[in-house]
Amino acid sequence: MPRCPGAPFTDVNEGRREFNFSEWGRYNVRRQDRKLKEICEQVERGKMPMPIYTAMHPDAKLTASDRKALCAWSETVRRNPATAVTALDR
Repeated sequence: MPRCPGAPFTDVNEGRREFNFSEWGRYNVRRQDRKLKEICEQVERGKMPMPIYTAMHPDAKLTASDRKALCAWSETVRRNPATAVTALDR
């Protein structure tokens, strides 16, 4: 199905409403944990980054190693949420 020219931006805005690292500190612990779990799930299923995004930005495609590293990071932060603040401040 064809998309209108502004659609990718709508997807970005929708994505930010769903998960925004700038708002991380405002998420309660339960929401942070759920979002961290979803990061790995979405990446493993090939849903993120979105295909329309990688079509415009081929260098954003994730390798198997990238996916593994993201999932390892999210699991580490889930076990020790304080590490997220350090990682996000970098």
